[in-house]
Amino acid sequence: MKCYNCSYEDSRDFNFCPQCGYPSRYIKCERCGNLNKVTAKFCSNCGVPLPTIIKIVRENEA
Repeated sequence: MKCYNCSYEDSRDFNFCPQCGYPSRYIKCERCGNLNKVTAKFCSNCGVPLPTIIKIVRENEA
């Protein structure tokens, strides 16, 4: 897995980068359920602002 923020790479899966602490999953929109990149400020499906306190989910939990 590779970190989007610092490019740290590890063969193990992680929810937060062990190097910089950046979340490595998706932000799930509470309105429509769409999975957005962790860098998104608005949902790419419905346009609602994404919260600053985020729920990180794995792709297979959606």
